[in-house]
Amino acid sequence: MAGLVGERMTPQCTGCASPHTRQHLDDLSRMYNISIAERIRMSVPPSRLMDAGSTDLSDLLQRAKRYEPQALSALHEMFYPLVFRYVAYRIDDLQACEDISSEVFLRLLKSLKREELDIRSLRAWLLGTAHHLVQDYYRWNYRHPVSPLEHHQHLPNGHNPAEEAENRLSHQQVRVALQRLTADQQHVLTLRFSLELSLQETAQTMNKSVEAVKVLQFRALAALRRQLEGSR
Repeated sequence: MAGLVGERMTPQCTGCASPHTRQHLDDLSRMYNISIAERIRMSVPPSRLMDAGSTDLSDLLQRAKRYEPQALSALHEMFYPLVFRYVAYRIDDLQACEDISSEVFLRLLKSLKREELDIRSLRAWLLGTAHHLVQDYYRWNYRHPVSPLEHHQHLPNGHNPAEEAENRLSHQQVRVALQRLTADQQHVLTLRFSLELSLQETAQTMNKSVEAVKVLQFRALAALRRQLEGSR
């Protein structure tokens, strides 16, 4: 799989018009260290992650297409938490989540002038790219299984270790069950229940009708329930 070095997915953006702006976005992504990323995943309401209704966004995107660093930074700050939350719902590895989220924005940088992106399609493009990178991540790991290194997380004050362990096990069971669904089923459940997109927003993001999303969600939930019941 392109973009993998050793056992890690690393950002690649060959052909970007400006190495400086690529490095700028790469540095921005690294600012989200493990503790900040965990806080985004666990505490920030999805509604706040998607507050992209400003009338200035069209101008911001046009400036980003000219690779203006301030515009690139603003888009990154606005959409990175949304992309990270999407990835973190499906992958239980914070470093991999950071790598994939960074790769999404490096690919955006590469595509800004090549593709006809506007504000209405930008979120769909970002989440669609994240979806495909998550699929690539699991395909690569299936072909190259490794024994994960044990890692320890520092729990914030006031957290119960037993409760944290139980919650983590529950999240892990959902992720494992989710991986056994079809790609579209994984995508729709993540959009609807991690990002809390409406049916209309999900339909726009997936380029499907609302009725098609309803049917897909119903079948995905039924399949997920079967997987979870079978794992008990």
